[in-house]
Amino acid sequence: MDGSSGDVDFSELTFGYATVACRKGHKKYMKRIILNRDKNVDVAKYWCSKPSQELREYCDVIKIYILWPLLFERLGPRPSNEWLLIQCRSLDSELSLNELNNIELLEDILEMVKKVVDIPFFITRLLKIGTDIETRQYNVGDALEWVKCTGDIGVLQKLQTFGDFCWPPLEVFFSEYKYFLNKVAMEQCDLVEEFKLESCDSCIKQSEVMKQRGNEEFSKENYDCAVKFYTEALDCCPENHLLYGNRALCFLRLGMYKKALGDGKRATVLKYNWSKGHYRLCDALFLMGERERALESNERAQDLCRHGPEGVKDLMQQNAKFRKQMEVMKGIKQNKTKYKKNLFEKNRLVASPHLSASLDCKGNDKKGKSKKESELKDQRCSQNPDKASLNLFATFVLWALE
Repeated sequence: MDGSSGDVDFSELTFGYATVACRKGHKKYMKRIILNRDKNVDVAKYWCSKPSQELREYCDVIKIYILWPLLFERLGPRPSNEWLLIQCRSLDSELSLNELNNIELLEDILEMVKKVVDIPFFITRLLKIGTDIETRQYNVGDALEWVKCTGDIGVLQKLQTFGDFCWPPLEVFFSEYKYFLNKVAMEQCDLVEEFKLESCDSCIKQSEVMKQRGNEEFSKENYDCAVKFYTEALDCCPENHLLYGNRALCFLRLGMYKKALGDGKRATVLKYNWSKGHYRLCDALFLMGERERALESNERAQDLCRHGPEGVKDLMQQNAKFRKQMEVMKGIKQNKTKYKKNLFEKNRLVASPHLSASLDCKGNDKKGKSKKESELKDQRCSQNPDKASLNLFATFVLWALE
């Protein structure tokens, strides 16, 4: 092999059967290329020589691998850096809004690569920054400049809002991406095919059995039991996005919105253009009281799923229902405020003149107290919408299982 050019000398390639094992430890055999690792290969040149569509598919798999500890489990497909291990989560853990912010920042950075995926300048610089991180010569300025050069102002602005806390996700991005670029170039690794081997046929079959049992329990409205079976199915096949969508639906029915948020996010990471995953995620945000964010996520989902007309239609309907629900809740709040104001004015008018001073004083105290109670109630409602609102909203939700 000519290390200077990065071209492959096929005389050095041999084909054989390699033993691999799924996450459950089941061994199987696959035919693959066996090639000595070439550390002299021009990684950037080799990577950029591949078709753009193939590289984008690699990017999707790399994103899953890098986000794995943050959403799925500690023992991911490969050892991760220290920050990822600290942030690691389990397959069924709930997700807070702050954690969602961190994940979506890193996700945005990972998605950004697709814009420059086959441009040697950007890939070379990415590798250089990744090497600097490994040698403890990391410069945040170089990383931010790389982001700026991609032209993605949105990601740059989001990084700036994180201030000094923007460096951990940037470090993860550059160091982890360098690892996978080297793996593709030096080992002739097909990341897409490798990811498909994470679960074997036996695992997939067992997972499907558990999924069907979960569906049966869901149809009986036994949501706790359905969650149990979906979780067992995920233990066999944790990369199945449909299972997270189904379990998120159960969590929504159980009122466990943070868990539904976590599963909605897992589903969309595994299948970024799956409309139902986005639908569940937006439902969870809305029911947590994050209504504006739910709308923003919905509109972003419509763009990501634009090539699936039926899915986009569902998301558009969800958007309209969100807006209608917000108008209803806004009207209820305004009517309550108007009623309290009119009642207070009426009491003042009918009061005796010699009691007006003391009445006004009491009225102001009562008004202040009512205002505080109203504010506290509004705050509670933002996290736990009232029963009437939930009943109205429940008629809007798409409940179909996969």
